[in-house]
Amino acid sequence: MRRVLFLFLLISSFTLAQVTPKPAQRDPYLQNPVKNQPQKNQPGNKIKIIHADEIILDPAKYDGNRYFKGNVQIEHQGSVLSADEVVMYDKENFVKAIGNTKLANSDGSIITSSEMEYDGNTQKGVARKNVVLTDPKGTIIKTETMYYDRVSNQAYYNTGGTINDGKSTTYAKSATYFLTTRTIDLTGRVKIVDKDYTLEGDNVVQNQNTNIVTINGYTVISNNKNPKNRIITDKGTHNMNTKESFLTKNSRIYYNDKILTGDEMYYNQLTGFGKATGNVVLPKT
Repeated sequence: MRRVLFLFLLISSFTLAQVTPKPAQRDPYLQNPVKNQPQKNQPGNKIKIIHADEIILDPAKYDGNRYFKGNVQIEHQGSVLSADEVVMYDKENFVKAIGNTKLANSDGSIITSSEMEYDGNTQKGVARKNVVLTDPKGTIIKTETMYYDRVSNQAYYNTGGTINDGKSTTYAKSATYFLTTRTIDLTGRVKIVDKDYTLEGDNVVQNQNTNIVTINGYTVISNNKNPKNRIITDKGTHNMNTKESFLTKNSRIYYNDKILTGDEMYYNQLTGFGKATGNVVLPKT
């Protein structure tokens, strides 16, 4: 009986030792679009482990891939990812980070979340749950799932979120942030609120450097204190700093119960001055 038990334990131990780690189950965003498989490793492009309190290899956990626990830090191409726990998929140059994840990028931007996936070959990642991106100049984006590409320096979400630059707060269903130019392409129902005005539209681009909003669809800009004073347009630009609007399509300006229309219009919400050219209509009172 003892001999049989010993033989069983020996076979079990040998079987566990021969377990081949399984590939990572990836978010679709991180799949190779050609073969739906991770890209091959590039020489000198490996993810590096900087620190971990524990290194563990358990065939019964994480499909046999090694993982790191406690104050984990990894480095890749100048960016550092830290987390409570990191699973390393060595052959794929891919990691999954769990708990208090933080990605500090070389450009100064920081992404925090509850969990992340990151592919060292494509430099693309996905952050999930309580995601916060902070750019070097202090703009803060909050959402539940964010996709990011370190090569193109873009971040994208479609789960709804807020963007705050210290002067205004933007609410949007979907947004693509181009970190190099600090422009944000906003789609779905968009709402931008500052202390004086509220802009609501369907498709706008917000420049965080100039604070100019480019309007590409039906949009209303209302005075918070007197919502009757408002701008309606389908195309144009609006400067959130100077409150100047340049309108070029299907535009109307409502001010003190007067309506000004025209093919092209300029309006300053602070001074109340406006002018229009082409098919101008200003009803008499």
